[in-house]
Amino acid sequence: MIIGYKKNVWDVLRAAIIMSREPGATFVCGKSEKDLEARLLRYQGDVIEKVSSIVPNVPGSIKLKLRERLPRAGSRCQPSLHTFITYSLRHRECVPNELIGLLAMYHPDIGQVLACKDGRSKKYFRLQMDVSREVERLRAHTRPRPARGVMYVEIAPEHLVTDIYLEWIGKRINDRVSIVKSHRDFYIVNAHFLGYDAQYKEISPEEASKLVGDIPNTDSELQVWESFYDSQAIESRRNKAHAKKMLPEKYTYLSPEIRIERKKIERGIPRSTLDDFI
Repeated sequence: MIIGYKKNVWDVLRAAIIMSREPGATFVCGKSEKDLEARLLRYQGDVIEKVSSIVPNVPGSIKLKLRERLPRAGSRCQPSLHTFITYSLRHRECVPNELIGLLAMYHPDIGQVLACKDGRSKKYFRLQMDVSREVERLRAHTRPRPARGVMYVEIAPEHLVTDIYLEWIGKRINDRVSIVKSHRDFYIVNAHFLGYDAQYKEISPEEASKLVGDIPNTDSELQVWESFYDSQAIESRRNKAHAKKMLPEKYTYLSPEIRIERKKIERGIPRSTLDDFI
């Protein structure tokens, strides 16, 4: 029997419930409805079902566990089950069938997966923590810059967290349009200001160029201000050890802003005088 499910929290929970009942079934994961349909077409002649038709509704007992958190263990922040599944699915090393197998092993008390009692649960706890830290660094160290009346920022996340970042930018800057470049893709945030129906919309590089223009030129005034601000810093007051701890070198891949800040930590800030800005 072939059972298809989408790569989201609710379908993963449905698949885990079914796997606990039918361990011999073959599970097929799709990123979206269209992707799932394409993958299921490869299994001609087999009995094919979708998790939503077998388990129309996730039981209320499991829904209640989604927001529960285990007691804090030392300095480690314990995620909710909903966060655990969401962030695990976004990790580049996540194997969806392996994750639903882990959840099925603890069914019906799925919340116990957070106790990390076995090697697989420890692995996925580590994966969700990797994603959580990446999201935190993106929020803490990326600063959208003004460009032709819109805001512009570049990111390059390792994991599938671009939509989480877009949602956060939309809440942080809710009074104007923001353009986000993620690797080679461009997105409009708060797209309704430009007449789009959606809150977030992917656009072509040509459309993005029309909106933001030439980035190095459009934010030149901001660069001058940052240079002036840095020039007035008192080097003896800089806590480099703490700065390196708060912004580890391994996160410099996330955005150009983080690389610049990390370079300042390692090499110091060049000294300037007021005459350089007049």
